[in-house]
Amino acid sequence: MASDHDDGSPLSAFPLNEGALGGVAAFAIGYALTYLFVTIDSELDYHEEDSAFELIGIVFYNAHFVDGVFSGSIEGFIDGTERLNLLAEESTQFPEPFFYLLPVVLLVACGYLVASRALSPSASPREGAVAGAAVIVGYLPMAVLGTFLFELSGENTVFGVTFSGSAGPDQLMGIIFVGLLYPLVLGSLGGLLSRL
Repeated sequence: MASDHDDGSPLSAFPLNEGALGGVAAFAIGYALTYLFVTIDSELDYHEEDSAFELIGIVFYNAHFVDGVFSGSIEGFIDGTERLNLLAEESTQFPEPFFYLLPVVLLVACGYLVASRALSPSASPREGAVAGAAVIVGYLPMAVLGTFLFELSGENTVFGVTFSGSAGPDQLMGIIFVGLLYPLVLGSLGGLLSRL
C-alpha cells in the first residue's frame, strides 16, 4: 500500500499505522528473543527466578544502554540505590555485543520493512528515512510501558538472596534511549536503506 504524496511534504511519507504496528512488533520480538537467548545462555539463569519477566526486561533495556536502578537492600550487596547494567556485570555464554546488536538489527529491519510497504518504489531516500522513523509510533509507547512492567517492588528472592525494595529500568533513560533515540535513528536508517 503506497502512501499519498500529493502535498510533497516529508510528513506525507510518515505511515502511522505501519509504523505503530512495526514498532510494537520490533519491541515485542526484541524482548521475546532476549528472553529466549537468556534462557539458552547457561551463564544467565534469570529464567529460573520468580521475577524472570522483570529481570529479563531489565536486560532488554540494558541492551539499549539503559541501566537498571536497584533501590533497597540485598543481603550483602546493595543498601541504598545502585545502577547496574546486568549485561556488563554478568558473564554471558553469548558474546555481550550480541545482546546489544539485537535491538539495532530489529529496528533497522523494521524501518526497512515499514518504508518498503508504505512507500511507492519511486519514493526518495528522504521519504524512506521519514517512513522508517515511523516505528517510533509503536516503539515509544512500548518503551514507556516497559519501564513500569519490568519493575520489581516489595520483597523478592533473586538468585537465592532476599531482595527488599524496588528494581527496574531507569525510567528517564528508558524513554530517551529506548523510546526515542533507538527507533528514530535506527528506523530512519532502515527506511533510508530501503530507498537506495
